[in-house]
Amino acid sequence: MAVIFLCQVFHVDLTLGQQITVLGVLMVTSKGAAGVTGSGFIVLVSTLTALKIMPIEHISILIGVDRFMSEARAITNVIGNGVATIVIAKSENQFDQEKYLKAIQPAVIERNEES
Repeated sequence: MAVIFLCQVFHVDLTLGQQITVLGVLMVTSKGAAGVTGSGFIVLVSTLTALKIMPIEHISILIGVDRFMSEARAITNVIGNGVATIVIAKSENQFDQEKYLKAIQPAVIERNEES
């Protein structure tokens, strides 16, 4: 999204092939970047430098918001990992529904046990 934003701001027209290339390169190079704060910016800079889509100075417009973008990437990564863990646990019949309910609604479980 940052590449498309920068291209729109600086009036750089990307062909569909260039967009797919950027997407493919960033998907490969960004593995693990969400877990390290600030690393997404480094990945973006290095990818744009390697692909020579625009002058590297254009990236400076993102420095002010990179902290917030990094936090959003980290939160998305944590949520995705949690959902994936639950899906795999359920598919392997290793998900303990009773413990789950007790964790999210302890008062309801205790009332049910008393009656």
